[in-house]
Amino acid sequence: MKKKVFLFFIGAFLILLGYNWQIIVYGTQQGRGQLNILTNSVDIIELMNDVTVEDSIKVKLKLIQEIKQFAQDSLGLVETDNYTTYYEQNGKPILWVVSACSPFEMK
Repeated sequence: MKKKVFLFFIGAFLILLGYNWQIIVYGTQQGRGQLNILTNSVDIIELMNDVTVEDSIKVKLKLIQEIKQFAQDSLGLVETDNYTTYYEQNGKPILWVVSACSPFEMK
């Protein structure tokens, strides 16, 4: 009896796995991409001290730090670790935002 119940649950699991295979593959790809970003991000302070980094990037990073400091000092936002690392995308998009609506309407 226990063997039949066990086989039933294994069969149900395999059916669900097969039915949701695309979702599992998609989730795995997304997780791998996020892990790549997290492991290849560099601390902004390191970049500011690196002589091989272009000045145009350093200027943008400094501006981001100044805006963040203004938000903390003047607007009372809580200091967090957001915007403290940099990920080089090599010109590739990191995110696409897709939206759809009826013609001439935004619902």
